[in-house]
Amino acid sequence: MQNQPAKFLLSQNASLETIFDAIPALIYCKDMEDRFICVNESFAACFHMTKADFEGKRTKDLLPEGAKHLMQNDADIIKTDIPEKSRFLTYETPGGERWAHVYKYPFKDKDGVTIGVIGFIIDITEFKQTFDELKRSEEKYRNYVKTARDCIYITALDGTILEFNDATLETFGYESEEELMVVPVQDLYKNPEDRDKLQQKVAREGMAVKYPIDLKRKDGQVIHALITAMPLKDDHGRLYGYQGTIHDVTELKKARAQQSLLEAELLQAHKMEAVAKLSGGISHDFNNLLFTIMGSIELAMSYKDSDKIKQLDRAYRACLEAKQLIRRFLELSENAPASKFRGSIADLIQNAVNPRIILSDRIQYEIQICGGLYRVAFVYDQLLHAMQNLLSNAEEAVLDGGTITVAANNVEVGKDMLNLRKSLAPGKYVKISVSDDGVGISEDKIDKIFDPYFSTHQHPASRGQGLGLTTVYATVKRHKGDILVDSTPGKGTTVSMYLPAASA
Repeated sequence: MQNQPAKFLLSQNASLETIFDAIPALIYCKDMEDRFICVNESFAACFHMTKADFEGKRTKDLLPEGAKHLMQNDADIIKTDIPEKSRFLTYETPGGERWAHVYKYPFKDKDGVTIGVIGFIIDITEFKQTFDELKRSEEKYRNYVKTARDCIYITALDGTILEFNDATLETFGYESEEELMVVPVQDLYKNPEDRDKLQQKVAREGMAVKYPIDLKRKDGQVIHALITAMPLKDDHGRLYGYQGTIHDVTELKKARAQQSLLEAELLQAHKMEAVAKLSGGISHDFNNLLFTIMGSIELAMSYKDSDKIKQLDRAYRACLEAKQLIRRFLELSENAPASKFRGSIADLIQNAVNPRIILSDRIQYEIQICGGLYRVAFVYDQLLHAMQNLLSNAEEAVLDGGTITVAANNVEVGKDMLNLRKSLAPGKYVKISVSDDGVGISEDKIDKIFDPYFSTHQHPASRGQGLGLTTVYATVKRHKGDILVDSTPGKGTTVSMYLPAASA
């Protein structure tokens, strides 16, 4: 038999049941004694039951334990006459755990007297699952952004930095987010106009992918980078900023430069090895021929034939010059004399330069020799000849007059300096430099100047020119050192020899 509240409810509006059944929320109505007056279709279906199964029954008789706490405070609503606007709950159904927002109100009769409670349960399971998935996705994204080694950024149109990851701080050398946030993005470019070029590329092509650009750290050091940028637009298609990544390739660029340097040195070493073998063989054979020729000339000159003596003398002097050329070839060969002694580099430099200072009236020599030079084990004649070749080469560059500076100082090469020349092992060296303020050497010829018979001068001023720097290169390498050339067209050239200090 239906209770009185139920009759009252049905008498108020016969269509109320139809309306309730059309609502997707779970709706139930209970009387003062915790009996169900009615439920809607959604409520009954949620627990795999019919509406009739609930009428007149109590919660404890029908619902599983996991669902009972949905209605655990129904008595409080009736007692206090205060509605519960919203409460987040989980509950159990035959289909598994669900999430819901629960709203409860006192159920009153026509006179405003509370006769029960009416509850609305809005199932948010799908929403909660979607929200949790988005939260996990966001967490995954934030972890990726935070731990990524590339810089990830978002900037506004005016250059304000909006977001960035930890790698951005590390790459640009800033200590805190607050410090970087106040830096205009234009200040992070080596050339601020490059940002305009990047924006134009994005506007023209839709995005920029691995665009090569030079940026700069807080301390001013240049960062070689590949930047990827894409526009950010609002719902109306209006551009309001940019986002993208910055991949630092500075170390990679250095490594490739070092690799190119090593490959060039290896090629030069192979060429010098071939020249050494060839020059050694030719020198010995040619020397044997000269020995026979000079012997014959000396014998002919002993007859004192005045008509022939001058021609024989010229031929003999030419043979002596040929022997000097042979000596220069031998200096290139692997069998060159290698008897070394520990001597004063300063004395050797003075012996090479002083005669030229006396004889030259158009070239000014400046000598800059530091005190306390390391002692070096070297072959005196070979190193003296190398110095003379460097001085002759410098003089050729200032034919119309100029200044040649000869300097010597101690240097220590550490691991951080190996980018300069990979073939130099870390350690102590004496650096000997010969500088001129002549015409300089163009970049496309720098790598060729140690090749035999290569010259930067269109009209060589002396015979036999072409083996000078080749001989210097071979001599320095034979002394376990290295040679560097720094030149600027129109300003001059500096050739530096690095000779390892002798152990104590």
